[in-house]
Amino acid sequence: MIWNSLTATAGITCVKPASEADLSTLPVGFPLSHLQLLRMTDGLTSGYGYVRVFGVGEQVRDQIRWNDFECWRFACPSKAEGLWFFAENAHGGQYAYEYDENGSLRERVVYVDQNMTPAWTLPNFEVFVQNAVVKHATKPTDPLFEPTLRRLGTIPPNKHVVPVPHPCLGGDLASENVMLIDARTAMIMNADLWAEINRVGDVDQHSRAETYVDEKGRTRFRIGRNLAR
Repeated sequence: MIWNSLTATAGITCVKPASEADLSTLPVGFPLSHLQLLRMTDGLTSGYGYVRVFGVGEQVRDQIRWNDFECWRFACPSKAEGLWFFAENAHGGQYAYEYDENGSLRERVVYVDQNMTPAWTLPNFEVFVQNAVVKHATKPTDPLFEPTLRRLGTIPPNKHVVPVPHPCLGGDLASENVMLIDARTAMIMNADLWAEINRVGDVDQHSRAETYVDEKGRTRFRIGRNLAR
């Protein structure tokens, strides 16, 4: 199998294979090379938790659940439309396939940044594995991740690294002042707060992130003001 070498690559953690029954639950057709990887390992992590490739079970993350509208996509429905997310980095940047006009997945991989903006593309899954998984395996080359790695060590695959304050409130991705947040919560927070920036415009030193409960009982985020001097 073309991915056998990954199990012996330092810095890459593989798990048990996905079963054919689990793979049959995928609602869309995947590139053959991607299915071959899942038959060997039902997801993986690389570079001390910097990169996570989702599976179809809970060993790394269930990508079917992750792509469900009510997981986090409801917070940014227009930006997430037409994409199937199958991997991410620890800052919450997502790797996705695009749907074609027939509802099938294109070969091309799109990287979507924390603001859910498509930033760049890779031609296929094989190139993604080499550039995003193997390349970062022993030492992630992202300088924004280095302070976090020094401070916290390996990042669990269900957590995102979020600067404090949040980047839309002036936080620095390269800062060592970070916290680990549940990945779903972090995605909702990113979507809500960037949407708030577009709504309210500039923020100042008194602006802060606050939570509220929406009409469906979901915890959401907005920008408030701390008026204490």
